[in-house]
Amino acid sequence: MRTLVLGLSFFLATLGGASAQEFNWTRFYAGPFATFGFGQSVFSAPATTSSAVGTAGFGLGGVIGNTYDFNRFVVGGELDLQFGGVTGSATCPGATATCAATTEWLASLRAKAGIATDMGLIYGTVGPAVGGVTASITPAGGSASTTSQVKFGYSAGVGVEVPVSDTVTVGGEYFYTDLGRIEDSAKLGTTGASTSFHSLRATARFSF
Repeated sequence: MRTLVLGLSFFLATLGGASAQEFNWTRFYAGPFATFGFGQSVFSAPATTSSAVGTAGFGLGGVIGNTYDFNRFVVGGELDLQFGGVTGSATCPGATATCAATTEWLASLRAKAGIATDMGLIYGTVGPAVGGVTASITPAGGSASTTSQVKFGYSAGVGVEVPVSDTVTVGGEYFYTDLGRIEDSAKLGTTGASTSFHSLRATARFSF
């Protein structure tokens, strides 16, 4: 992971049009991001084997944040919101039905801390997350039984930002998100599903 972050930082630095050494990392900012998520939801029921449903999908979102530069040690926080389905389906455990899971939206409020280098800002981030999760079971030849819930968990990740002007940075981020387990005895019976996934983001942030 350290090699990935440093390599991405070097690549983004080649795009830079402003000096990272002179950039003011004490700032309020906002901006858009594009994301690709991938992971799995594990459906399981008592006395049966589990079934891993691979999930993937693209999304778009926005972020607002505030950071302070203490002699090149940068700390702050971010609030983000994204939409777009991370979705997938597979055969349910111990049955001929199809299990499916989708994370339709995600928001997080995260602490952020990093080091301002000669190439840009390298940082880590972690905080609580909340998302809209839908799970369904569709019997062979039957109609789907679906439940949608708001689930709470956490997101943690690493990233890099590189200045391209005095007020704009571009960057890349990796996140791991876990929203816990979705259960609904009325809709899913004894079957439940865990929800976790990885995300890769391309970001732009504009100071104001």
